[in-house]
Amino acid sequence: MAETAWRMEARGDAALALISREPFSLQQHRRLLACVERIDAARPAYVLDVVPGHNEILVIFDAGAAEAADLQPWLAKVAQEQPPGPRLQSSELLRVPVCFDADFALDLPAVAARLSLTTAQVVEAFTRPVYQCTVVGFRPGFPYLEGLPGELELPRHATPRAHVPQGSVAVAGRQAGIYPVDGPGGWHILGRTSVPLFTPMQSTPCLIMPGMRVKFHAVGDDSLPRRRP
Repeated sequence: MAETAWRMEARGDAALALISREPFSLQQHRRLLACVERIDAARPAYVLDVVPGHNEILVIFDAGAAEAADLQPWLAKVAQEQPPGPRLQSSELLRVPVCFDADFALDLPAVAARLSLTTAQVVEAFTRPVYQCTVVGFRPGFPYLEGLPGELELPRHATPRAHVPQGSVAVAGRQAGIYPVDGPGGWHILGRTSVPLFTPMQSTPCLIMPGMRVKFHAVGDDSLPRRRP
C-alpha cells in the first residue's frame, strides 16, 4: 500500500495507532490484516503487542525501552511495504451451531415483527451467509462479524439488557456477534450456541480471531439448558 494510505496518532505514552485512510470494507480490512502480519513478523523487542481494529492498528510498546519517536520511522517503513500479493480471505471456516428455540431467541419474534418477516425467514437469512471476523473486543472473545444480510439490519436496543447469557448470538447494525460470557449488552438476541468462545487458560484464549470466517447453522436444544436467564 502507498505511504499515504496510513496516518499515525499517539495513543497515550505507550502506543501508536496506524490508521487507514481508506473507508472500511472487507477488502480494505484484509489489507490491514496483512499489514498486521508484517508488523508482527518484524517487530523489535520493545514492541509488546499489535492489535488490529476495524480501520486501524494499535501498536503497543515498552515506554521504558523506547519512545514513540523511535518507533515511528520503523512503523512507517513497514506499513508502506508492498505485500507479495493481495491477502486472501482466510481459508479457516468455523461452523457454529445455534439453537433458535424460544427459550434462547429472546428477541427473535420482535425482530421478525419489526422487519415484517417470519421467524423462519429471519433464521434463514441469518444462517445464509459466511461471515468474517474483523475485530475481537467489547469483552474478551467477543467477535464482530461482517456479512449480515441487509434485510436484518437493526440499530441496537435503546436500553441495553442488564444480563445477556453466555453464548447468545445476536445482531446489531450491519454485524453479528456472540457473547462469550454473561454480562450486559444491547444487541438483538436471535439464539444461543454452546460453543465456548473464550478460554483464558489456553495459549490462544479466543476461539474466533480477525480474518476467520464463520458460518452459523440451526440445531436443536440438546446441549443447552431449558430455562430463560
